[in-house]
Amino acid sequence: MLAVLGFVAAVHVGWGSFIGPGVMEGNLADGDSYLRLVRVTQLYETGGWFDSSLSRSNAPFGTSLHWTRLFDVLLLAVALPLAPFVGFAKALFWAGAVIAPLLHLITAAVLVWAARPLVGRVGSYLAGALSAVQFPVMAYAAAGYADHNILFGLIAVGAFGFVVRSLSDSGSNYNQAFAAGVALGIGLWAGVEMMVFLGVCLFASAVAWLFGGQGGGQRNLGMTIGLVLGVAAGLAVERGPSGFLDVEYDRLSMVHLVLAVLLAAFWAFVVRAGERFGRPVGILQRAVTGVAGAAFVGAVMWLAFPKFLAGPISLVDVEALEYFQLAAENASIGSLPRFMLYLGGALFALPWALWRLREEWGNGGF
Repeated sequence: MLAVLGFVAAVHVGWGSFIGPGVMEGNLADGDSYLRLVRVTQLYETGGWFDSSLSRSNAPFGTSLHWTRLFDVLLLAVALPLAPFVGFAKALFWAGAVIAPLLHLITAAVLVWAARPLVGRVGSYLAGALSAVQFPVMAYAAAGYADHNILFGLIAVGAFGFVVRSLSDSGSNYNQAFAAGVALGIGLWAGVEMMVFLGVCLFASAVAWLFGGQGGGQRNLGMTIGLVLGVAAGLAVERGPSGFLDVEYDRLSMVHLVLAVLLAAFWAFVVRAGERFGRPVGILQRAVTGVAGAAFVGAVMWLAFPKFLAGPISLVDVEALEYFQLAAENASIGSLPRFMLYLGGALFALPWALWRLREEWGNGGF
């Protein structure tokens, strides 16, 4: 493990020396990084935990941000111990400068744990080390990026590890799935971008249930109950009692809690129905049940929150949308070479993944 962390740290030193924004000269990577520090400074000075506005942006009117407090807390956790020695402003700057590499080091260590059931001990060490030679990772993990995107990676890797174990360890799959759900709920607190990865995890677990029998229902129930608790906890901390019922699509809100509750209710029904009938149910019946459940959840969400299916920026003013497209993360990929660049090593891992899927399927891994 020390070798993995040493390799990742060495890559960061090299990246910062030749490519990075020049942290030693007092530069952060981009405007979002500085804006994040302004937001944390405002929190430190005012204590307004539930105030998401930023008066210094869009002056003189101010604006509100979709960012949440989870990453702010991490920045403060790094800055406050340094503040007595260098002052809060400098401490916060250095916290913003080093937070992404620190989170990347933790992510690499968690990835070693997460990948071990799939690729073994040696392969998991390689996976952790190779996270430092992926352009999309380093684009957000390098020194000077005071940005929550690398936090998504850490949470997603942790959730991935629990999902893998829930699918492969029949003895404790409920507990592992529950932990995965809690991690995914915390990920939604970090940012609703986690919805994409949440969908992947739920789909993978649902497919395993579809082809693996009734036992998978308990696993999926555990995952969705964990999701409900994770989202509810994040919602309570982020918004407090006065904002618990607020409806927003680009920041954790009641919308996402309702979705989690509906998913948990569906899997509770599946488990209860299986216990009541007490006989094996075929793939066709499970497929019909799954499609009906997905349709029910989708219909309720559409009726309760009509703009939910339009995406997280559905409430953004139409005139502002054209400016949103100027940000790389909101713009279309645009070309095949760029798509392959962002896909990175996953492109080479796809044939192995298909082979592994066939092997596990043939050996009863589901």
